[in-house]
Formats: sequence, structure tokens, C-alpha cells
Amino acid sequence: MSTEATEIVEENRSYLIRVWRGDISLPIMFFGWSILGNIVFIATILTAGNFGHEPTFWTTYVVWYIYGIFIVIALWKSCTKHGGWAGTMIKVCIVLGGLATIVNIAKVVNQPNLNITVPKSPEGFARHFADGMASELPMKVGSGNTLTSVHSEGRDLVYSYIMNVPKDMELNLDVLETTMSEAACNEEQTIFMMRMGVTIRYSYFKTDGEPLTELKVDKWTCVSYETNPLLFE
Repeated sequence: MSTEATEIVEENRSYLIRVWRGDISLPIMFFGWSILGNIVFIATILTAGNFGHEPTFWTTYVVWYIYGIFIVIALWKSCTKHGGWAGTMIKVCIVLGGLATIVNIAKVVNQPNLNITVPKSPEGFARHFADGMASELPMKVGSGNTLTSVHSEGRDLVYSYIMNVPKDMELNLDVLETTMSEAACNEEQTIFMMRMGVTIRYSYFKTDGEPLTELKVDKWTCVSYETNPLLFE
């Protein structure tokens, strides 16, 4: 390594040591390293995602937390050396932010029945999703219609609806089926399930329990790439 390159490395190392020791002025530490530094980090992560380079766990969390801890300690030291009333206020914010972080971590750790494992098979995913929906049912949908149950049958996820159809009204089932097919092919959650290999079935009943119609939707229902390109990625 040349003498000039060695001097640059030593200068950068010396600057980082000054940052760590709190020798850098408070405005530069707060607005530059703390606020601007985090904005640059987040912007880099989002930009990488937009170009198809999904950040790893290490990049997103570990590196960010290491940087955050480094800056918090350095900022605290800078507040002590250059602070005044502004330094005191920043220290108060650091303490409150730390307490909020601890509380949030405690909530996550102590959350009962926390299950972050999503099954990989279509059958397991359909069952997992149906179990998750159970606590939200029955659910009002649209003009007086009710989603009464969601259950799995193999890789099929079955939604059962009660349609509030007046007795003197004749329901156009073709229009209903077309509308629901189009909605399913353009709804992100349904698209995700179909990409997992799950088939969606919609069962419709009158208020007296009489069956109206049943519609089955899978990714081949969305027959063209233009209908929804997400299905064919």
C-alpha cells in the first residue's frame, strides 16, 4: 500500500475514532450521522428492493442495529462534550426511545401463541390461513352480505357467504361469477395464495341456507398474462 493510501486510511480511521469519542460537533452528529445517516440507509434498502435485490436479514436488521448502537453512543458522548440544553434534550429523547424499544421487544417476546412459521405446502398453507381467519368471523361484506366461514379442504380454501338477496329479486349468477373472478385475479392476498398452489372456492347461500352457486378460482382462471402478471412471474 502506498504512503498516500496509508495516510487516507489512517485519516478515515482517525475520524471514526473521533466520532466514537464524541469529539465531532453536536449538529454534525445529530443532523448528519443520526438523521441523514438513517435516511441514506433506508433509501439504499428501498432502492435495492426496487431493482430486485432483496435485502437480507443481516443487511436489514443486524447492520442497521450495529450502526444505530454506534451512533447512539457517539451522539450521547457528543451531547456530554458539546451539549448545553440541546444536548440535554437529545439525551432525553435517546432515553425515551430506548425505553420504547424495550417495551416493544417485550411485547413481541411475551406475545402468546406467536407463530411465525408459514407452511410451504398448499394444503398446509390453506389450513394455516383458514385457522387465522376463524377469529374474525362472521364478517359483514358489502351490502348486508356475510362471510360466515373459511375452511380448508386439502389445497382448497373455501369461503362461504350468505347473500342478502330479496325474495322478489332474481340474482344474475353469471355476473356474480364474472365479478368475483375478476376481483380474485387482482387482489394481492388471493394472488399470493394462488401462487402458493392454493385453489380458492367461493360458496354462496341464501339467508334460508339454500345454495346459490359455487365458484372455483385458481391461477389458471386468470387466463392471460395481461390479467395479472404476478401470477406468471
